[in-house]
Amino acid sequence: MSFATLLDELRQHRRVLLLGFGREGRSSLHLLSGQLPELELSVADANPVEDAGHAQVFSGPDYLRSLAGQDLILKAPGVPLKKLGVDPDAHNFSSQSELFLKHFRQEVVGVTGTKGKSTTTTLIHHLLAASGQRAFLAGNIGVPPFDVAAEADGTTVALELSCHQLELSRHSPSVAVLLNLYPEHLDYYQDLESYFDAKLNLVRHQRRGDHLILNLDDPNIQRLLPEGGWSDAQIHAVTKEESSRPGAFLQEGAVFVKGAAKRRRLFALADAPPGLSPVTLMAAALAASLRGVEPEAIAAAVRSFRPLPHRLEKVATLKGVTFYNDSISTVPESAIFALECLGNVGAIILGGFDRGIPYDALAAYLVRSKVENIVLLGETGKRIGAILKRIGSGKTIHAASGLEDAATFALERCPAGSVCLLSPAAPSYGEFKNFEERGERFKTIVGKLANGN
Repeated sequence: MSFATLLDELRQHRRVLLLGFGREGRSSLHLLSGQLPELELSVADANPVEDAGHAQVFSGPDYLRSLAGQDLILKAPGVPLKKLGVDPDAHNFSSQSELFLKHFRQEVVGVTGTKGKSTTTTLIHHLLAASGQRAFLAGNIGVPPFDVAAEADGTTVALELSCHQLELSRHSPSVAVLLNLYPEHLDYYQDLESYFDAKLNLVRHQRRGDHLILNLDDPNIQRLLPEGGWSDAQIHAVTKEESSRPGAFLQEGAVFVKGAAKRRRLFALADAPPGLSPVTLMAAALAASLRGVEPEAIAAAVRSFRPLPHRLEKVATLKGVTFYNDSISTVPESAIFALECLGNVGAIILGGFDRGIPYDALAAYLVRSKVENIVLLGETGKRIGAILKRIGSGKTIHAASGLEDAATFALERCPAGSVCLLSPAAPSYGEFKNFEERGERFKTIVGKLANGN
C-alpha cells in the first residue's frame, strides 16, 4: 500500500471531523485540505480554534455536538476517549497513526513502551540514516505521521507510538518493538490492564513474516506473553543474558546478537554515549539489522549518537558535583534505572504531581542504595517521604520548597566526585507545563549556581 491508497481511502468519506486541533489535528487539516479539497472538513476542540481555513469549527464546552453526522472522525492522541462519554464503535473513529500503519505497515518500525520509546526510536532512525538509508522519524516524537506520508513509500519510518496513538489501532507494523510495561496514565485509563491493552495493539495485528522485538526481562511482558506470542510474527528477544530465542543479549560488557545459526559481538557498552539503557541499545540494534544495516555500520553509528535532552542529560560539574537532568522520568522504574546507570549518586531529586501510582518499591530501593541525600518535591515527594519514614531509611531527607532549593541543597550536601540527579519519578503538572519545561528550569538553576547567583 502507499500514499495513493491512503488518499483513496480518505476520499471515500465525504464529511470528515478532526477531533482535537493540536499539532496532529493541524497536520491532518494540512494534508486533507491540500490533497482532497472536495471533502467537507470540520474541526472540534474544547479550546478556541484558530487558523482552521475553510473547515467548520466546533469549540467550547459543547464541542462534542460535532460528532453527529460525520463519515470519519480522526481523533488526536490528546483527546481522551474515556472523558468523551461516547462509544467509539457507534462512530467511525480512526486516527493518523491507525491509517498510517494500515497503508505503510511494511515501511514502519513501530516502537512503544512506558519509558525509553523516544530515545529508542531516535536511535533506530540514527542507525538507519548513518548507514545511508533513506529514513524518517515520526510519531509521538513530535512529527505527526501524515507529515511524512507523501514521501514514505519505499522508505523506513521509525515511528514512536504512545498508548493514546495505539488505542484505536487495528493495524500493526511489520517490525514492532515493545520495550517495557510499567504503571502509567492511570488518570486516563480505567485500570492498568486497559493501559497495557492499548499498548499491545502495536503487536496484536502483526502477520506471519513480521518481526517482534521484545524485552523479555520485563516482568509485565513476561506475564502477558501467552504461549506462542501475541501474533504470528517472529519474536526477537532482548535479554540481559543469552536466551534460546534469536535476538540480542549482554555478555562481558558488550552487546551481542544472534540469529538462527550464529552469534556476533556488535559493540561494547562503553562505546555508547552515557545514559543509554542496554534495552534501548539492543532493541535499536536489532531493529536496524532487520532493516538491513550491517553490524559494522551499527557499531559506528552507536558511537556517534547524541541522546535526547532531559534523558540522563549531563548538565554541568560544580565543585566536583556533576548534575544530571532526567526530567523525562515520570514513573518509579525510570528513577531506579537512572540510579543504576549513573552509580555514584550523592543526591536524588524526586517528586511532582501525584497520580496515585505506588512508590513502595522505589522507597525500598532507595533504602538499599548508596544514595545518602533524598530531596523531595510536591505531593509525590510527600508520599515518598512518608514511606521512607515508616520503613526507616537512615538517609538525609529534605523536603524542598522548590526546584531551586532542591538543587542548592544537593550541591551543599553532595561530596566531590558524586552526582546530583534530577529524576522525579512523577509528572511535572502543576508547577510546570511539561517535563521539558521542568528540565529546562533545572538547567537554568544549575547555570545560576555555576555563576554564583
